[in-house]
Formats: sequence, C-alpha cells, structure tokens
Amino acid sequence: MSNEIKGATATGFTVYALITNGAGQFWNGSSFEAYVAGNYGNYDVSMTEQGASGLYFADFPTGITSSGTYEFFVKRALGGSPAQGDPTVNTGKIDWTGSVSVVAAAGRCRDRNGATTFFGAGSNERTRTPNYLKKRPMLSRNYAAVLCLTKQKPKPFLQT
Repeated sequence: MSNEIKGATATGFTVYALITNGAGQFWNGSSFEAYVAGNYGNYDVSMTEQGASGLYFADFPTGITSSGTYEFFVKRALGGSPAQGDPTVNTGKIDWTGSVSVVAAAGRCRDRNGATTFFGAGSNERTRTPNYLKKRPMLSRNYAAVLCLTKQKPKPFLQT
C-alpha cells in the first residue's frame, strides 16, 4: 500500500508528518526514540502535494515493522525546513500490521436472525460483539466487520 498518511492545507507549502508510537516516541527514520529537540530534523516524513490540490500524501515508513496503532501529525513548514514551531494542520492514526495498514470500515451488517450491528466511524449505534468472537479475545470488533464485508468463513453475518 502507499499514501497511508494524508493531510490537507493550502497549496504550495512544504508539508511533512511526524509519527509516534503508543509510547509517545518519535520515528527518526530508523527507530523510535524519546523526543529530543536537537533531533527534530530527523523526525520528518516528507509529504507530496497532489497537483495543486492542497492535498498532501506520504507512504507510511516500511522501516516500521512492529504492528500497532501509530499516530501522525501533519505539519506545515514555515521556513525552508522542518522546525519545532511549525503549525500542525492535521492529525490521524494508522493501524499497522508491520507491513500494511488496516483500514477500518463503517456500515452495518445484519445477522441471520435479522439483528443489525453497526460498526466503524460515524456510527452512533451500539456495536454488538457476536458470541463466536467473545470466545476469541484476540479478535476485535473491526475483525467482525471485515468478516461481514468480505463474507469470509465463518459466515455469521449477511451484508445489507
């Protein structure tokens, strides 16, 4: 996959992202480390504007090989290079397997009994965890949603 990191600001700027792990450490291009002001120039992941759209994309670093949820901060450089005072224009999170991002879906599924399960972004409805997932704590509700959308076995849901 590519272009997992996305941000928007005015066109024509130098835009970059900072990536942190769950411990709040910053990606320096080869590993995560506690924030060091003198190393700020090592933390940037360069982003590319798509035409003159004001939309900026970057690939999530393939050097990050540990799975987890990572947070990114899209910054607009006020000068010629990244600096601590640059404003943050967007933030986001990426669920990373160690090689690809996991995209959360939004929608609903109906099980065989007609009960509806809502899941994902924008859903204000309660999410019901199917009994077969409750017995497997390593599987999440998002996994149930993927099963619903892709109709993989086992087939506990029917897509609506």
